[in-house]
Amino acid sequence: MAQEAQADTPRFKFHIRCRDRIALRNRISELEISKMFSEKLLDSSNNVIAYLEPFFDDHNNIEDFIIKYVNNRIQEVASLDTQEMIGMRWLEYDSQNIENGAFENAKRCFTTGETINYVAKYIFGELVIWFSARVVKLEDGVVIFLKDISKEKQYERQLEIQNKLLLEAENVASTGSFRWDLKKGTLTLSENVYKLLGYDQPFDFEPTFESILSFVHDRDIEWVRKIVNDSKNKKERIDITFKVVTNLGEVKYVNTIGEYYPSENNWYVVGVFKDVTKQIEQESILQAKNAELQKSNSDLEAFNRIASHDLQEPLRKIQMFISRLNDEEKGKLGSRFQNYLDKVISSTERMRNLIANLLSYSRIEDVEDKPAKIDLNEILTDVLEDLGERVSETNAKIKSDKLPRNKWSSISNGTIVLQPHR
Repeated sequence: MAQEAQADTPRFKFHIRCRDRIALRNRISELEISKMFSEKLLDSSNNVIAYLEPFFDDHNNIEDFIIKYVNNRIQEVASLDTQEMIGMRWLEYDSQNIENGAFENAKRCFTTGETINYVAKYIFGELVIWFSARVVKLEDGVVIFLKDISKEKQYERQLEIQNKLLLEAENVASTGSFRWDLKKGTLTLSENVYKLLGYDQPFDFEPTFESILSFVHDRDIEWVRKIVNDSKNKKERIDITFKVVTNLGEVKYVNTIGEYYPSENNWYVVGVFKDVTKQIEQESILQAKNAELQKSNSDLEAFNRIASHDLQEPLRKIQMFISRLNDEEKGKLGSRFQNYLDKVISSTERMRNLIANLLSYSRIEDVEDKPAKIDLNEILTDVLEDLGERVSETNAKIKSDKLPRNKWSSISNGTIVLQPHR
């Protein structure tokens, strides 16, 4: 009873109030310390973290969100002031949250309790930032975690451009690429491989070596299979050309090159398919033309050989009789007739050289091109001598300056001149 009486005294009550106030202050201090610790912990995160609470209209629909908290990471990423943001309406602060779908995702998360992942783009002045976002419901609001993926997006865009350029290059070069997983047996084909095989889009199934082999022409399929299997066993480079029949029934020649490389307890082959149909057809045409040219050259050589032989025989007789006449009548003929005889001898000798040159020209591919210095003045003199009678008959007058002495390709002592060498 004495203790109960003591508890009702004013002094005791004062003592209780003091103790409660001290406990309250201690609790407040603990909460402040906890809050400071939490904020420092959140600020140290590499992600932007924001806590939003919904703002309802008169019909109890979510009209906006109130920004209750944003960590300092937003200042580093987008140079935004966190103190300015806190307490503001989310859409009033930045209407981009409607355009990029962030607002709708936050509403759906709060309404359904579903955790939602999405990607959002923001533009702050000249700064473009891509965020990988995750929104989670927490008590009376939602927490949004934003990870800056701008660099990843930049690399992704560069890769997209490179792939586009590669595809264009494949189209221009009539080439497609492939990657063959030897363990799974599956092939990854570029878009242009499907076009090469006559398809507008990829197969509905994952292609394999056997499915691609089904396009190989019947005459080539067995040796192609053997070469590829041997290469697969030895891990040696593939480089073969064969015929395929496309989905449209076209027959094409395809060159395939592949290289093996190991990775993670597996072997892969990377390589290209190249449409070489035009090249093969052009080579066939060229071979046919070469064969035709060789035949024509052989016929020409045979004709020239026969013609040259038939011409040389009577010329030898002319030279023989002229030589006898010159020996027997030398000193007996007047200067005029001796001059005529000398011209006949000179002309027959030049005729012999021309016939020999004609025979050499028919075998021109066997003649080694040895440029030699030739005096064009001597060539002109010889030509004027050959045409002397015609010049006299027509009373022509021929004038020339001094001609150069250059290197020329010639046959048989320069009698037949082909072309100059610079």
